[in-house]
Amino acid sequence: MLGKGWLLNLILVIAVAALGGWVYWLENKPDEPKTPLFNIDPVKLDTIVIQRQKNRIELHKTGDRWQMIHPYHARVDSYRIEQLLSLPQQTSQAQYPVSTETLSSFGLAPPQVSVKLGEKKIDFGNTQPLDGWRYIRIDDTLHLIDDSIYPLLTARASDWVERKLLPNSEIRALILPGWKIRLSEKGTWLSEPEAPQEALTRFVETWRQARAIQVSPFTGKPANAEETITVQLKDQTLKWDILQREPELILLDRQQKLRYHFYGTSGKKLLAPELPKSSGKK
Repeated sequence: MLGKGWLLNLILVIAVAALGGWVYWLENKPDEPKTPLFNIDPVKLDTIVIQRQKNRIELHKTGDRWQMIHPYHARVDSYRIEQLLSLPQQTSQAQYPVSTETLSSFGLAPPQVSVKLGEKKIDFGNTQPLDGWRYIRIDDTLHLIDDSIYPLLTARASDWVERKLLPNSEIRALILPGWKIRLSEKGTWLSEPEAPQEALTRFVETWRQARAIQVSPFTGKPANAEETITVQLKDQTLKWDILQREPELILLDRQQKLRYHFYGTSGKKLLAPELPKSSGKK
């Protein structure tokens, strides 16, 4: 007659085999098809509106470039646009029918922030406490998605501004404190005071590639600038006030009330050509 120990061992063997089979199935089960939140053609999209509870950001595409038209008139950081346009391709972790009676419990009455990609509106609510998924509403459906987009939508409007100081346009002239540099008809650089052609070429290239470490709003009333910088491009003229030289260079776009911040070392390179040690400013 078999003892109870044998029966217990048999039960354990069956349990281990079942557990092993379940683990194997989990590791080898076919991936469930992932469908995007919604389909949108980014090529045809030309308007984006981010509505917060107290303010909004409006973006408009002209050609292949995005511009901010509210609250500033400025070029937009293309990386942020790429991030935002990844939203339609996110996977919904769960879906629920919308109930107007329970929207407030999800932070959607009113929404924390809304974004309109063309005519498609997405409302953002609270996060789920358990795993941090964000509740969003699209049409008549409530979704749970990854929370990577929300910080982008709640960033300051100035954080959306392109930090590259100049657009991709030909530089015709630079006018700075103590320096006037212009492009001659022959395609060479002339300056007052005179400087070697190589030094002027490097200086213009430094301006062409200049990129601020930060763009911040200027909320005060600009005083009369003691020093200014003017850059004449092929199709427009840009101007900044020099607010500060040390420890960082700060340039103010007076019209838009935006400040462009540069590290001290890179800022100095924007203020004057770097001349050979044997040369001096006459």
